[in-house]
Amino acid sequence: MKLYVVSAGIKEVVKESFYYLQSQMKENVFSNIELCMTSDIYDKNNYIVGFQKPTIITTNKHLFVSHEKYPEIKQGKNAIVMGDLIEDLQIIRNLKLKNVLSIGFFNSDPHDESSKKALLAYMDAFDIVIAFDGNLDYIVNILNYISTPPLPVHFEEIKKIKEPSKMHGSY
Repeated sequence: MKLYVVSAGIKEVVKESFYYLQSQMKENVFSNIELCMTSDIYDKNNYIVGFQKPTIITTNKHLFVSHEKYPEIKQGKNAIVMGDLIEDLQIIRNLKLKNVLSIGFFNSDPHDESSKKALLAYMDAFDIVIAFDGNLDYIVNILNYISTPPLPVHFEEIKKIKEPSKMHGSY
């Protein structure tokens, strides 16, 4: 099964993040991964001089998952959607999925009163919220869980996984 990662992030940065995550996991879950995101353009001195087109941004990600270049995405049944904006959930708006697990990253000042209200909105929108630069071990645990054969994967069970107490900052 191929894993598609659609992000408004820079491909080279996300790729390095995956290398780190893979080093923390038991199984090689990233061997069949396709990164659908904007790449850097380098000059002859290896300086970044621009970005490849089309540029993927939060508001147009949904166009990439419904593009004819990625028919497997349109035919898929399961998705894990992660984002730092509630609008990132729009990526799946035109897809008919059976199971969706959404993970939000909330990184505002925890002492600001408006941040507390925004956090509540994130908690309403996402199944899981990792707040205030929380630890990514929770995501590693989920990926380990769904990649460990021969367990059947049920997203409702994943949503019930309890986070270890050392992962403060996750909700």
